Amino acid sequence: LELGIPTSATSFLARARDAWVATRHTIPTIASRTEYAFNGRPLLAYRIPKDDVEASAWAERTVRIDISADNLDELRVEIGKRPIPSDDGDQTFIYILPFSDTSFGILLFTSHVPFDGAGTKAVMNVYLGKLAQYLADPSLVAEEAAPWGPEANQLLPFITEVLADNEPRDGPAYRDTLNKVMEDLAYTTPVSMRFSILNVSLIGLSSASEDSS
Repeated sequence: LELGIPTSATSFLARARDAWVATRHTIPTIASRTEYAFNGRPLLAYRIPKDDVEASAWAERTVRIDISADNLDELRVEIGKRPIPSDDGDQTFIYILPFSDTSFGILLFTSHVPFDGAGTKAVMNVYLGKLAQYLADPSLVAEEAAPWGPEANQLLPFITEVLADNEPRDGPAYRDTLNKVMEDLAYTTPVSMRFSILNVSLIGLSSASEDSS
């Protein structure tokens, strides 16, 4: 990202976190977390922040400056070795690599559980748009502040909520359809991505099995 006005890394980080919080209002899935049910089954959960302080704490955890690499390719390789989710349960991050006071690299780090490839492009479109606005006019951060809660309406529906009325939502027919869809997806997906798809399939089957019991 090339800037027309010199900006310190500290100021850039502040605006980057502000833009991340603003993006959460539009795409709350970036703040989804891995949690565990009483039986140990992993769940993808979104929790509405109680206030701006809690939202800012989340942004501080998930938007980070990293100076361990010389370029974004090196940073991508190093960041890719880190486990997702983090110990805090977070699973979508922004990493910033400062090159100079007018040049910064930005890396989105997530998994195929909350987003596919097209989803990451949508996230970055919204995020970079907000970041550009806030870098140009920091006063917009306060002007665009919004209450927390309504953003949950932007969450994507669960798989059973997008089925047609005549499609089964549980039982053997549902599981057979889910297996077929995931097998077809895995067949057309690069090998490096298939482990994540398998995880999604297993989680979906577990959910379907418990719902039908």
